[in-house]
Amino acid sequence: MKAIGEIEYEIKQCVGCGYCCLTAPCFESVVEYELDRLDQKCPGLVWSDEEAMFRCELMLKPGEEGKSFRNKLAAGAGCSSSLFNQYRDGMLVKKGGEVGEAQ
Repeated sequence: MKAIGEIEYEIKQCVGCGYCCLTAPCFESVVEYELDRLDQKCPGLVWSDEEAMFRCELMLKPGEEGKSFRNKLAAGAGCSSSLFNQYRDGMLVKKGGEVGEAQ
């Protein structure tokens, strides 16, 4: 558990539901893909059949470039939109997990 003041919260693992990239592109993708609108799906969001989850093409780049994107986008830091996220809940169900669990 983490806390902000007296409010406790639990960081949930990213399950690759794509919600964050489907709802608004990150700053890095706006620059990389020269996007002119912030209310569109990120073009770098790709589905991985092998992993059965969405992935970020920017984070998948090889070498230092990919490492830089992973650092900027906080890869591994957990889900930034886990509250009331039906995309995430649906992905958990598809993967055989429980909605609301700490995955």
